Amino acid sequence: MLSEDFFRSWDEILVFYRILENDNIKELQQTLTNTLGIQGDHNLIMIIKSKLNDDELLSFPEIFIFTQLLHNFFTLKKHPFKSLFEDFLNFKILEEETVPDSLLLSINYFNDEGEFQFHKHPQFKNLNLQLITNENKIREIIIHARADSIFKSSLRDYDFDYLGGRACLPVHSGKYNKKMGNIRGHSNSGNTLFVEPDSLSDLNQEHVDILREIEHLKFKILIELYEDIKHLIPKFPEIINFYKRSDILQSKINYHLSHNYCIPQIEENNGIEFTNLSFPFINNCVPNDFNLDKRLKASLITGKNGGGKSIYLKGISFILFSCTHGLPCPSSQVKLPFFNRVTFISGSNDSFINGESSFVHESTQIIHHIHNAKENDFLIVDEVFSSTDTDEASLLAYQVIKKCISINSYSLFSTHHGKLKNFCFLRNDIDILKVTSDDDITGQKFKVTRGAPGQSNAISTFQKIEFKILGSDNLSQQANAQLSQADKESYSIMDDLLRKQNEITREKSDIDKLKKELIQKISQAENDQEIIKIQFKEKYKRKMDKLIALANKQLNEISSQTPKNARKKVDAINTIKNQIGERESWTPGEVNSVNNSASLHIPEIGDQIRCKVLNREGIVIAVKNNKIKAQFGKITSYTSNFEVIKARVKAPKKVNIHVCKPSRSMISYDMRGKRSEEMIKLFLDILFDLRSEEIPFVDIIHGHGTGALKKALYDEAKGHPDIDINFLEGNDGCSRVQLKKSF
Repeated sequence: MLSEDFFRSWDEILVFYRILENDNIKELQQTLTNTLGIQGDHNLIMIIKSKLNDDELLSFPEIFIFTQLLHNFFTLKKHPFKSLFEDFLNFKILEEETVPDSLLLSINYFNDEGEFQFHKHPQFKNLNLQLITNENKIREIIIHARADSIFKSSLRDYDFDYLGGRACLPVHSGKYNKKMGNIRGHSNSGNTLFVEPDSLSDLNQEHVDILREIEHLKFKILIELYEDIKHLIPKFPEIINFYKRSDILQSKINYHLSHNYCIPQIEENNGIEFTNLSFPFINNCVPNDFNLDKRLKASLITGKNGGGKSIYLKGISFILFSCTHGLPCPSSQVKLPFFNRVTFISGSNDSFINGESSFVHESTQIIHHIHNAKENDFLIVDEVFSSTDTDEASLLAYQVIKKCISINSYSLFSTHHGKLKNFCFLRNDIDILKVTSDDDITGQKFKVTRGAPGQSNAISTFQKIEFKILGSDNLSQQANAQLSQADKESYSIMDDLLRKQNEITREKSDIDKLKKELIQKISQAENDQEIIKIQFKEKYKRKMDKLIALANKQLNEISSQTPKNARKKVDAINTIKNQIGERESWTPGEVNSVNNSASLHIPEIGDQIRCKVLNREGIVIAVKNNKIKAQFGKITSYTSNFEVIKARVKAPKKVNIHVCKPSRSMISYDMRGKRSEEMIKLFLDILFDLRSEEIPFVDIIHGHGTGALKKALYDEAKGHPDIDINFLEGNDGCSRVQLKKSF
């Protein structure tokens, strides 16, 4: 199943397709075109967003953009076609009642370039009249001044200029006279002086005051509009996102109406069916079909060089890309299921930036896809592993295809590798496609069919190019002569294999029937075996009781035997123990506890216990989970069926240990030259002598060498917590083994 995130994405895509299939799609396109036109570019909108976040005052052009966004939003919200796209565009982010009327009405005072037209604002009515009257009076005085003899021969050609809000006449600097008036400025070259006639002094001051008052009123209006905007600042990101989605919707509608493409049918549990697909970036590309049964998710495309395999793969990839973005598809019919990621690997795959070869870069992409692959992912590779050895590439590509099949993921590869063709052809869960074409160079006119893998025809293609450029075909003829007859006949053999495969399929069906009958017989035999097992269970139990009694009898005789004879007896008992298999559920009778309070004691290392299976007493040497490891004379065994006899009781020491010590109990053992297995076996015998306190300690000479004997010795000692082992002082080629004092 797809994740919830992907389902939300596919839900959005399906909303797109429902909109595109609507009968009123052209009217919707016109509506979006008329209402989504926003003056200003993306950078200006980002500046507005930044200023709002920093609580910085907006300019009039920026306020114009903001109010236009609001105005268009509410226009769409009231539009009769709203129901067509309200599933995609969120109209709930803002209600018109929450926006001040003054802010919405301010759109009427801006022109198309975003300039605030103050003369239309009611607060500027009186000031505008005063300004017009003042400027008319100034113009009248200027006309009279230019006719005055003082200015007549000294003026420049143009009328007058405003400097700092004051009207001035342009005068030649060499002809200036103080009687003309005050100099208010000059040109960059200094050849022209701007002179304010004394007769304009009062009117100019009045003009400056009016302009100052207008600027003050402009700033006041700007502050009022900004205050109206401030409480909408948290909504601004949502408004911008609304317009982004609107722009996407409009673009997809335009794309749909400008191309004669189909709307795909998307269903869960559906196969893939592309009818008359083509790659739209190739002119006059012959349409082809692509089909995959829902139980068949792997395809291998073969065919000659320049036959059209790459174009075919790109056409399929383009349809998959279109579906994941809610776009119509370049095909007459498209049916496909919900799918996850699509990975398309094609062309030159080397990465100069990362210092990767073509093979390394392609392998990295494929492995990354496989590592993160889920059910219904789609991996498409054009000319898979074409940059390496063909035998190794065939094996690698085949394993990738098998991996995709195992995780129920789609895969589509094209190849010229002969072994890969053979591997896939012999499987009935991989679809083999063959591309044939009359055009060996461009591959624009090709046809895709099913059947045996197609030949690459590399020599034939090379021959045509060679003849076209050089006027001869010597190289291709020589190569063709070296092509063995077996290689030429290989593809006819593949056709025979296809027929044989069909026969094998029929035989397999018969084998499945026989297999089913055999399973039924096996099931009946198992039932009969269970009945026989129940009938002979009591007989087997009596046999086990006899074997246990024999083992107990042999153990009782150990104490009276020499160590050599005792070892033979122990080996015999071990054989009996293996036959018994510690079937604790068939233990003959319960052993009475020596001490009832001791039997409830949780076993610890050093406790004396009785094993109910062997009916022998021993000492606990290790405790793990619900089982203990105990030493029963010469036998070391794990058991979970026991009772505690006495806690932490040591066997009494023998006074004459050196006198009665068996001949084989030595104080020092030289293990050098022995194998690890031989040393471990002898080490276990040594532990028995130590635990029975026949000897106080043992020095084991293991030497240095490779360190294998020393490592094996210390690894084995870790499994005996009652044993203390250390190097002799000043000699790490010899280790002393003795019982820990706490035991």
